[in-house]
Amino acid sequence: QAVIALPVTAPSASALDATAIPVTAPTATARPPVVVAAPRVELRGVGYAYPGQDRPALDGLDLVLRAGETVALVGPSGGGVAWVPQDPTLVAGTVADNIRLGEPDAPFDAVRRAAEAARATSFIEALPDGFDTVLGERGLRLSGGQRQRLAVARAALRDAPLVVLDEFTAHLDDRTEAELLAAMAELLRDRTALVIAHRRRTAQLADRVVRLVDGAIVAEGDDRLVDEVLS
Repeated sequence: QAVIALPVTAPSASALDATAIPVTAPTATARPPVVVAAPRVELRGVGYAYPGQDRPALDGLDLVLRAGETVALVGPSGGGVAWVPQDPTLVAGTVADNIRLGEPDAPFDAVRRAAEAARATSFIEALPDGFDTVLGERGLRLSGGQRQRLAVARAALRDAPLVVLDEFTAHLDDRTEAELLAAMAELLRDRTALVIAHRRRTAQLADRVVRLVDGAIVAEGDDRLVDEVLS
């Protein structure tokens, strides 16, 4: 599961074409007002097969993400995502260091706002040294849900215009999931986002839902499609 925040210049593969469109982000208490460039992203004929597998995970995938749009990619687990790390990347360092991975020079006030946006402040302050608590390699002192919230905080701090969310609420209880989804709805505003979802609540963040089966898109629609596919 992963939360990835990408700069506008990141999508450079031949299968992906990104055109930056200036968008003014709204003022929010969780992050300062900024100007971001929400890109339009096109995937054309994308294919991928896992080593040792006969059937492709992605097969001639065509998908357009409009500037500022959140698209949910739904379907059975393993139905086609070419990059699926099991946990967010954390390093041996402090909690604040891990939130700052994308913005090493960010001031502490910005780090704290990002943690608040990710609903991570309460568990961080309960750690022995709060934001200065040193984590072991891969964040082994933290639960899966806590690692996820640090990854969301990192994305909020970076303020990137393109965000990819891979089942980012998978390790959370219902209450924390609901809080984080509310925060994420604000974070994704005026950004382009792809949400890979196997859970109904997560998919409901999206403006548009795309159903993937056996590596190919079989349907597109609104949240009524979520009701048909996910519980």
